[in-house]
Amino acid sequence: MLLLGLLLGGVTTLPAQLVRGQVTVAATGAPLGGALVALADSGGTVVARTLSSASGQYAVFAPRAGTWELRVAAIGFTPERQSGIEVGAVATVRDIALMERPFELPEILAVTSGDQCRVDPASGPVVERLLAEATTALGLVEATIASRRLEFVTESWRVRLGTTIGDSARQATVSQARASWPIASADEDLLREGGFVHDAGNLSPATGYTEDSGPIYYGPDLQVLAAPWFVGSHCFDLAGAAGDSLTVRFTPRTRTAHVDIAGTLVLDRESLTLRRLTFEYVGLPRWVPSRGAGGEVTFERLPDGLWVTRNWRLRAPIQELRRVIGAPRGATFGGWVEVGGRVVEIVGEG
Repeated sequence: MLLLGLLLGGVTTLPAQLVRGQVTVAATGAPLGGALVALADSGGTVVARTLSSASGQYAVFAPRAGTWELRVAAIGFTPERQSGIEVGAVATVRDIALMERPFELPEILAVTSGDQCRVDPASGPVVERLLAEATTALGLVEATIASRRLEFVTESWRVRLGTTIGDSARQATVSQARASWPIASADEDLLREGGFVHDAGNLSPATGYTEDSGPIYYGPDLQVLAAPWFVGSHCFDLAGAAGDSLTVRFTPRTRTAHVDIAGTLVLDRESLTLRRLTFEYVGLPRWVPSRGAGGEVTFERLPDGLWVTRNWRLRAPIQELRRVIGAPRGATFGGWVEVGGRVVEIVGEG
């Protein structure tokens, strides 16, 4: 069973507690648009986030009065944190200046080719930096979605590929909707404890829909990819440094009884912006072909600092039951179901 959808969030009423200010470049004082501004509680949990405007201005709302930590990050800059910020009925003003953080790729750098969790001492800082920039980019994507400022015309499609020539069917639709993360996922606890593939009984109406028989293939969303449990349970290494891109690969640290994911994060070599996320399922049942099940999302950073998930796809195997007389009953491979889409047009801010 395949799970993917365009999920639209509801409008929430903003509370009165407000932190506002301007983000600038420390060396020049120039306004810095497209910076990620977040509030975190005493436990480190981010409770609100937003993007700075083209003029560097931001306004982030706290869920209640109290003491918070302000976090500001931008790709290519050193992140800044200010703790002990008191937020009450009157707006709190905090201006933040970020220092540019140049990136230089060492001339001699080991690029791993195996699946072992090993990081060369020279590439360790590089991988750490690239992972930090990718995490910032994912936060910027999430903030763009939460802002509800962009609306797209999208073309989505669904194709069924059978095991024989000519055994296929395709459906395509064009629709208009606000920006959203295109690959639906599940609760973090469910994924952490049970993996990325589950029986249909684990699906709740709030998570998505079901159509095909067989297990549900969940994809990673923004929260999962940046979650400490996911980062801690996967190995990250530099898998490619060629042309104008850098590729960070992630693989599960250990094999478990559950289906996990491995994949890559591809970044622009010069700007360090995130270009593409790919993933594949690891530890699938024997009836599933060794390669082919997984997905991909490509990203684009707009001139005003907002982010677009430009293309996406997710492919999962079709499970069929063996019905040959005299043979043991069991699951067999019945082809693929692939769903995906692309942004045809950016309508503009809503």
